[in-house]
Amino acid sequence: MSAPTEPAPRPTTLLTVQAGGGCWAIPSAAVTNVERLTAGSPSDAPDALGLLGLTPLGEEAARRIVVVRAAGEQARILVSGDIALVEAAPSELLPLPRELRTAAPLVSHVAVLSGRPALFVVSPERLLRAARDTALFNDTDADRGTSC
Repeated sequence: MSAPTEPAPRPTTLLTVQAGGGCWAIPSAAVTNVERLTAGSPSDAPDALGLLGLTPLGEEAARRIVVVRAAGEQARILVSGDIALVEAAPSELLPLPRELRTAAPLVSHVAVLSGRPALFVVSPERLLRAARDTALFNDTDADRGTSC
C-alpha cells in the first residue's frame, strides 16, 4: 500500500487594484461583493488608499465599493482604480519583512509574480479593523460638533 500523498498547496486568488502608479491586492475569498459607483456619486465608505496611507485618486478613476468579510465582520471599502484577478502560488506570497511592518501595518505579504515583487497584499482583518476605527473616529468627531 502506498503512502498517502499530501495535496499540493492551492494558489490564492487575489483581487488586485491598480491605483495610479502602484498596485495592491486583497485575497478575493474575503471579498463578498463589488458595487460600481458612477462618477460623482458620494460614498461614506472609507477610502482604501487613505487607509493604506496613500493619496486617494480623483473622481475620474474607476470607483467601486468592495464589501470585505473577515473574522465574522464585514465592511464596505471604497476602492479606486482598475481591478483584476490574479492567481498567486503559495511560494509567490512572501510575508512582509519585519523592517517594513510598522511602515505598512495593513500589509501582510508581498506577491512576487514572475520573479519580481509585483504588489503588496493587504490583510483583510487589518483592513476591516482600520475601516472600523476610521468609522468610530468619524462618528465620535461628529458627536463633538464643530466647537473644538
